[in-house]
Amino acid sequence: MKIKKLLILSFILLCVGLFNISEAAVKNKSNNNINSESSVLPQKGDIAVIVEAPDEHKSRVEADIINILIARGYRIVDEAKMKKIRSASAKAQAARYALYGEFDKILKINSSYNVSATVIAQIIPEQVKENPFKLSTATASVSIIAVKSNGVKLGGKTSNSKQVGYTEFEAMRKAVDDAVKSGMSQLF
Repeated sequence: MKIKKLLILSFILLCVGLFNISEAAVKNKSNNNINSESSVLPQKGDIAVIVEAPDEHKSRVEADIINILIARGYRIVDEAKMKKIRSASAKAQAARYALYGEFDKILKINSSYNVSATVIAQIIPEQVKENPFKLSTATASVSIIAVKSNGVKLGGKTSNSKQVGYTEFEAMRKAVDDAVKSGMSQLF
């Protein structure tokens, strides 16, 4: 009887061990595929990030996008070059043009600064309402596109989020952050 229980227990432990091994293999496989050939952005060269948003969200959203890209193994344009690109894109309104399909404007910036691709995000804080519990409910929308230096649109995603906060600013910040993270995870 003890031998039978011991065999059953051994079989269960073996099955659990095999499950954990296969689960680890799946995780490793998905981690290895982060920068695979099916990736939207090019693996070589620097990526520029341009954000069009209200001032209170702009730097935070840009930092979030950059952190997500770095975590996925992409190289980001250094800060000095990024300041020049931001200045040029503000003058040419490159982000706005690229979002509406006029890639020739972004091409000039990419070629001038030797950038392999540009990730462009447009944040639209839509509305803030007070809900019945005297909390603020905010809705935000984000459009994110990636444009290669030769003008080819690599991908695009629009994402929306609705969040609750104690203040209007907190609710809108949470909605914007959630929309950006959702759009980035679906696109990249």
